[in-house]
Amino acid sequence: MEGSQKDEAKVCLKVRRNRILKPIPNTVDTEGAHSRMKKQVIKFVHTLIPRPLPEAIILTPEDIGWSKIKNKMVDLEVSNWDVEYCNVTIMDGSEWSLTVCSPELNVRSKGLNSYPPNFDAVQDFIESSAA
Repeated sequence: MEGSQKDEAKVCLKVRRNRILKPIPNTVDTEGAHSRMKKQVIKFVHTLIPRPLPEAIILTPEDIGWSKIKNKMVDLEVSNWDVEYCNVTIMDGSEWSLTVCSPELNVRSKGLNSYPPNFDAVQDFIESSAA
């Protein structure tokens, strides 16, 4: 990591620590294949700061079309997302997180005022799948 990237990461951590951000409960157990099969989930939260944290969108195998939902997440290449995205030049804006746990994908990604290239497509797809 280059010097400016390290400095930006440090600032990002300081910004996050100085804000009162409610942690998103981690309900995904990723230990062992049996647990992954048992705890398959897609969890997405997107909120504007400083508004209260909205309810998470949670999709599970009990939802209609689960296999199509998982396949679409693979097609959207969320496995290529970074663990964290952060834009320290914006002091308010939005915070988001995505957790995908299935035999096909194991992704945890989050962001503060910064997004992966296809974020809008993933958000639209998850929201429409939950409707």
